[in-house]
Amino acid sequence: MNYICHAYHEIFTQKSSQASNELRDLLYDGERFTLEFFSPISLGALHIYHSALPFIPESQLLRQVYHYELGCVKVLSGLQRNWNPWLFSMHGHSSSVNSVAFSPNGSCIASGSDDKTVRIWDAKTGVHLTTLKGHLFSVSSVAFSPDGSHIASGSDDKTVRIWDAKTGVHLTTLKGHLSSVSSVAFSPDGSHIASGSDDKTVRIWDAKTGVHLTTLKGHISVTSVAFSPDGSHIALGSYDHTVQIWDAKTSVPLTTLKGHSDLVTLVAFSPDGSHIASGLYDHTVQIWDAKTSVPLTTLKGHSHWVTSVAFSPDGSHITSGSWDNTVRIWDAKTGVHLSTLKGHSSLVLSVTFSPNGSRIASGSKDGTVRIWDAKTSVHLTTPKNHSRSVTSLTFSPDGSHITSGSDNNIVSCLFPEKD
Repeated sequence: MNYICHAYHEIFTQKSSQASNELRDLLYDGERFTLEFFSPISLGALHIYHSALPFIPESQLLRQVYHYELGCVKVLSGLQRNWNPWLFSMHGHSSSVNSVAFSPNGSCIASGSDDKTVRIWDAKTGVHLTTLKGHLFSVSSVAFSPDGSHIASGSDDKTVRIWDAKTGVHLTTLKGHLSSVSSVAFSPDGSHIASGSDDKTVRIWDAKTGVHLTTLKGHISVTSVAFSPDGSHIALGSYDHTVQIWDAKTSVPLTTLKGHSDLVTLVAFSPDGSHIASGLYDHTVQIWDAKTSVPLTTLKGHSHWVTSVAFSPDGSHITSGSWDNTVRIWDAKTGVHLSTLKGHSSLVLSVTFSPNGSRIASGSKDGTVRIWDAKTSVHLTTPKNHSRSVTSLTFSPDGSHITSGSDNNIVSCLFPEKD
């Protein structure tokens, strides 16, 4: 099935620029058909006609093309109108999944769990490829290097481990933190790794050799670490109500962004690196000029803690998720509130834009992932595959898939609504 699904994906990707909408829809249906019905049709050719074709959703082009083959079996009720957005679920972790990440080429998914392991999955089929074992406690964060060759994992065992992404071989363990490692990130050029810890520091490591280069100190406790898009700066969010900016090359502290009235939960750079957004426990998002450190505007409207913030790919909009069960969209330049996305029945824990900026995905403690049209704010779909909190969420690099991790020990993959 791996070969078939990858072939469909390659054809779809290569042909999409010149293909008609009809051909694109047919290729999309072909991939979904193969994934949905692989088990029965792999048993024999006749199952294509008896166990698969009759159950193609009503509105799909593939059903229209092969309508003359549907006479042998009739579905009296329960036929879906569209493909189920959930593509597959990846089972194997024995405890909560804390972090998920796509490889840069979108072929693999890495997931870190409270079961002390990192698992690697085939992103097109959901097949489990390998399990990375070695951490002594929960894995809180996973990240691929920009070239996809390595994986970094941070753990409550106070260490960062580096793995070969292809073979799963453990390469080195980065030791030095005195408490749990809460976040790991590669620099944009892949030369450095930053790790944030509950020991109030961020450590910078040489990604190739694992050598500890420097320690960034000054916070009470680090909650979030972000590299600027060009890799020249590092922003650190903290419980001390500040954001610190450091020179990533020299490790010199450049400035401290003050003015927050509560804990800083996360920080994010705009795509061009000109602005920084910080989410706060005081229910607001603060926007800063990354060059001058001047506070530009405060986004007010949430009635509870802001847990997640993301810039659109073109930097024109910001989306924020909150414990008030809502997602909000803002004009990144003016700070004007544009829309409130309602529908979650519990805390929103994660929000993200699709790579082309047309969709927003939000994950919640209510166990659902909701997909929204970023332009119109219309709710598109709510795939239901998790029974507990959705802890992490990310789009594939090409935007064709979304993967999510949950407290129900499952990693799931879905197709967002097509543009």
